[in-house]
Amino acid sequence: MSRIRVARRLRPLLHGITVSPDGTRAQAGPRHRLSAAGPAELEHLLATFVYDHFHAGNDADDMTPSPGLEEALRASVPHSRTLTPVAILGEQPGSADLVAGIDGVRVVIPASSIRPGTGAAALPCARAALSPGFLVVDGSRGSCPDTAVLRVYVHLADPGEAPAVWARTLRVLEEAEVRYRAKVLSRAGMYPRRDALVAYVPEAAASVASLVADRLDGVPGLGGGTSVFASPIADSVAVACEPVEHPGGALSFGRHRATAVAAGLIGHALSRRAVTKEEAVADALARWRIDPAAPERNLRCPHGWVPSRRRSCRRCG
Repeated sequence: MSRIRVARRLRPLLHGITVSPDGTRAQAGPRHRLSAAGPAELEHLLATFVYDHFHAGNDADDMTPSPGLEEALRASVPHSRTLTPVAILGEQPGSADLVAGIDGVRVVIPASSIRPGTGAAALPCARAALSPGFLVVDGSRGSCPDTAVLRVYVHLADPGEAPAVWARTLRVLEEAEVRYRAKVLSRAGMYPRRDALVAYVPEAAASVASLVADRLDGVPGLGGGTSVFASPIADSVAVACEPVEHPGGALSFGRHRATAVAAGLIGHALSRRAVTKEEAVADALARWRIDPAAPERNLRCPHGWVPSRRRSCRRCG
C-alpha cells in the first residue's frame, strides 16, 4: 500500500463516506445512503455520487433543451470557422466539392474551404452533438492536440449570465492565439455546475489559464468553489491535466477521478490489511495513474506546466 498522503482537499470527501465491510452499502454524509447487490455495483453508484457532489457540484440531470440559451451561446462565439486538418481524397462528382478525410471519417467539403499550403480547411467551428448538453467549439486556429492537454474549468452559476462569460473566455483564448477546444453547458436546468465551462489548451499554452482567471475576476454569473479534483487558481476557476486512459476505458476527468476514489473506498472496506482509508485511496489513485497528493495531475504530468495558484483565491490559502 502507498504511504503517500492524499491531497488535503480530498480528506473531507474520504472521511465523510463510510462503506460497509461487505461492500454493499455506503453512507455518504448524513443524508445519502447507497445500497447495491455487490461491491462492483456499489463502486459505480459511489463513483456517480462523488462525481456529482464533489466534481460537478450538482446532481441535476435535466437535459430539457434550452433553445434560447443555446442560441445566445452560439451568438457569443467570436469566430465562425476553425482550421481543420484534412486529407483530400478526391472530387465529388457533379459538383465543385471535395471528398476529404477528417479524423478518419470521409466527408464532403467545399473546395473553397481549403487553405492552400496548410493541409487544412476552414470549417464551421461548432461541433454538433459532440458532448450532449454542451455547445462545443474549436478555436479559429484549430482544435487542441490530443496529447499534453490542460483543462481549464469555470464554475458557472447563472445560465442567464453564461453567454457573457462564455464570450469573454473565448476572446481571451483567441487573443492568446492558441489552438483550443471549449465547451459550455447549454441546458439551463443543469446549472449551476463547477464544470459548466471547460477549455482544453495545449501544454505550450498552459499559461493562458491564468489569463482566463484574471479576465473573469469579478464577472457576474460565476459560482464559488471548484472541483475537489482540480487545482483552484481563482475562486471559480481551476485547472487539471487530461486523464490518462485506464484499461477500463476512456473516461472524462471527473469520472476518472471519482471512479478511482470509489475503487479505493470499496477496497478499503473489503481489505483485511491494517491500512487507513487514506492509504487505500492513495494506492487506488496511483493505480489509476493519478498523483494522490495532487489529483489534478497524472503521475507523469510535468509539474512546471500546471499554473500556480493565485494569491487572491480564497480557497487556495
